[in-house]
Amino acid sequence: MQLKKQFRPVPYEVAGIQYQIHPFAAMDSVAVCGTLMVLLVPVLQLFVPAMQQHIDSVKGKDDEDINFEKAVGNISIDNLAHAINGLSGENLQKLFTDLLLAYGNITFVDDDEVDREKRYKVLNLDYFNEIFCQDLGSAVRLSVKVLTVNFGNFFDGLGIPFGSLMDAVKEKHSQSTESLTQPLSAAI
Repeated sequence: MQLKKQFRPVPYEVAGIQYQIHPFAAMDSVAVCGTLMVLLVPVLQLFVPAMQQHIDSVKGKDDEDINFEKAVGNISIDNLAHAINGLSGENLQKLFTDLLLAYGNITFVDDDEVDREKRYKVLNLDYFNEIFCQDLGSAVRLSVKVLTVNFGNFFDGLGIPFGSLMDAVKEKHSQSTESLTQPLSAAI
């Protein structure tokens, strides 16, 4: 059993600022997962059937890889508009708050701080507003990294509800990465 996972921060740099991402406590992850589901379920309701349709069309064709762009091509603009219609600024603000502020899980290095012991600061609303003013894209990148740190294996548990879809994606993904790793292992 790996102990103290919450106390092993993951370093990450975005827009020239060094961050330390501390994994969420398990129950905090559950709360954040609820916020994510509000935003993701409508999109997944579009993407999963489109992906399944694409997988079914390439099933049995060895030379045909799963192509996410072709799968997304099965989604109409009207369907996408309907799926994201419920998204609001409040939903997105709640997501950013949960991922970056509410649990004190992000610290950053303040290079302007003279006192070296006070250089690591917990990201709060004031710092968030200052750091990401006119650079919301960096806040998105940091949020995506927080998602990967905390929920990187989340879809491993979805094999039961999505069955063959997840198996097919994993199989095609492992086939495509297998060819990438063979030269590396041969060199070793």
